[in-house]
Amino acid sequence: MVCVSAGKVLACDTRAWQPCSGGVRTEGEMRRLTIVGLILIVGGIVALAVPYITYSQEKHVMNVGPIQVQATEEKRLPIPQIAAVAAILAGLVLVFLDQRAGR
Repeated sequence: MVCVSAGKVLACDTRAWQPCSGGVRTEGEMRRLTIVGLILIVGGIVALAVPYITYSQEKHVMNVGPIQVQATEEKRLPIPQIAAVAAILAGLVLVFLDQRAGR
């Protein structure tokens, strides 16, 4: 936020990237990036451990009057390993930058 002030804060513009506290980030602002980074790291590790997501899909095979025949088919959605590694690296970068900026 960018603040317009004359001795004290009169108005803040929330569209800008700078906080109103004179460039000093609050504890909550510092922790947001760390939390997002940790979520990315955990999600990337889970994606590496589980190579695909399995889900079921029902198909209507035949409709004869009041009788319906359905088949359930299991499908697999592969998780690319490069996406998992990218999530881990992005999470590490966010945590590192947030810790470094908090000094």
